[in-house]
Amino acid sequence: MPGPQWFPGDSDPGTKVFASPVLFSRVLGYQAGQYNTAPTPATPGTVATGGTVSNTLGYDVMVYASSTTGISATKVGTVSIPGSVLSGETATYVVPGGSTVTISYTGTLSWVWLVK
Repeated sequence: MPGPQWFPGDSDPGTKVFASPVLFSRVLGYQAGQYNTAPTPATPGTVATGGTVSNTLGYDVMVYASSTTGISATKVGTVSIPGSVLSGETATYVVPGGSTVTISYTGTLSWVWLVK
């Protein structure tokens, strides 16, 4: 059986010395916590049916909305979203940063805003 292999950059056969600082520093960079995490936006309070809420966060959000008896009409910015949402179903809308969302519903509205 052959013994440990020696590669250029190793100090002695069998010693673990990294000859490639690029890979080693990349691993250390990740361990140092260089991760990007999405911000968690605060969900605005619900509005009366037909009320408009502005996305002032500066980035696009996904809005998940449902109503106890249904959503009859939705408008994001100046675009009307066709169709309606029945009771117990959830609608998903992309609301760009700086845009508005208007939801017409019956019953009680529940929604969550998440980063897109």
